[in-house]
Amino acid sequence: MEEVALVPFQWVVSSNEIADLHSRLDKTRWPHQLQSPANDDWLYGTELEYLKELADYWRNTFDIAKNVAIFNKMGPQFTAHIRGRRLHFIHKRCSNPDAPVILLAHGWPGSVFEFYKMIGPLSRHFHVVAPSIPGYAWSEPPNHRGHTIVETARDYHILLLKLGYPKYNVHGGDWGAVIVKALAVLYPRNVLGLHTTMPLGIPPSNKSQDPPPTKDELLGLRRTTAFRTFGTAYQQIQGSKPQTLAYGLTDSPIGLLAWIAEKFRAWTDPATPISKDEMLTNVMIYWCSGCVAPSLRYYMENGTGPRGIPGLSKELGEIQSVQTTVPSAIAVFPYELFHPTRAMVERAYNVRRYTRFEKGGHFPGWEASDALVQDIRTFFLDTPNAKL
Repeated sequence: MEEVALVPFQWVVSSNEIADLHSRLDKTRWPHQLQSPANDDWLYGTELEYLKELADYWRNTFDIAKNVAIFNKMGPQFTAHIRGRRLHFIHKRCSNPDAPVILLAHGWPGSVFEFYKMIGPLSRHFHVVAPSIPGYAWSEPPNHRGHTIVETARDYHILLLKLGYPKYNVHGGDWGAVIVKALAVLYPRNVLGLHTTMPLGIPPSNKSQDPPPTKDELLGLRRTTAFRTFGTAYQQIQGSKPQTLAYGLTDSPIGLLAWIAEKFRAWTDPATPISKDEMLTNVMIYWCSGCVAPSLRYYMENGTGPRGIPGLSKELGEIQSVQTTVPSAIAVFPYELFHPTRAMVERAYNVRRYTRFEKGGHFPGWEASDALVQDIRTFFLDTPNAKL
């Protein structure tokens, strides 16, 4: 395959961008909120006093230069044109030229910054590639309908081939979990192993097909039901009218912060909170790159809105309904959003390792990076899968 031209990339935030951000923060019009305790538990959404405090920290304390430098130090970063669009990615090589390759796939409302504590330790054993989803951060957004997770998987596969990696391992959570499943189904001869923190299982054809759920599985199923019942309003709006929402979140840093901060609070383990600097650095990526609209639109392209929206691809559903033959490891964190039973998971994956953790949530790269890195390392290097 023809080599791809790599353009070195570093995130730079100009003084004009900072001044504009500060001006917008200073001019915030705060909304009305019901008297306490009505929204103390965020029943109505992001709590006003919390957001005011976080906004004040962003405006007056958050060190932009320091945190941008942390982002840039994750590893060498590049952009490359893949299928006619610019794709941003991190590519940190191991000192061992014969080391295996691992692709790290992020989701929403995260970014490649989810992996900033993981890339260094992983690069001692792997060549690490971490792309930004098309339309996220500095990956150019598609201009036409139909760029689903399946198309993202095709982009990533082409990138890896052009980097000289015909065989590779994959890890992902959130959208990244679905992307790596698509890679494993589409390219089973190239994907050596799969590791995920958000497995999406295949339900039984009848209830008597599976054994009774264990105590841990019952708790997980209750969490899944609660999330689907009370926590998916964002999927509906982003899956049906993403453009309308994008105007507010693109123009208002407070609107963007409120939308993302609510997810960070709801989706993390209280025992493993994400720091203010980590959250704000991630929000800054969305703000500075202007990627809010395409990141929201990704939900509509992937069918999270009402059924019957015309013109949506059926390919993703077809891929999700089959079992991948690629050896797979499942890492289960207690505050993850989806908790299919192991029997459901085993219908979707060729499960070789299944590990439950005591702490952590939807963002384990931030919340429990040491445990996650160790689990990835163990699966790919210290088990019979080491030869994969």
